[in-house]
Amino acid sequence: MGAIGGLYGGTWLIGLLLSTAGGLLMGWASWKEFQAEGGKFNVGMANTSPPPPPAPPAAPPAPPAAPMSSTMQQPMGGESSSQQPMGGESSSQQPMGGESRPDDEPPA
Repeated sequence: MGAIGGLYGGTWLIGLLLSTAGGLLMGWASWKEFQAEGGKFNVGMANTSPPPPPAPPAAPPAPPAAPMSSTMQQPMGGESSSQQPMGGESSSQQPMGGESRPDDEPPA
């Protein structure tokens, strides 16, 4: 047991020395950076100069774009008559929601 305790104690001492050296190095680097920025703590309302003027108002938005034309180019795959609308539905307009057409109702 004495050999394990001696090994652990030596490892602990090396870790303590390395962490102390690392802490001192970080403290020195922080102090150098603090001094490079002027070395003053600005706490609270230390600055007494007036606030900067407000920014100018934003430019008005651009006018809306022109609507798309009703004629569109044919797709690259060939004729558009052989293609169905997305979803495989027919080209007739179907009502949405709870609406129904009279010919969709079952006979009474």
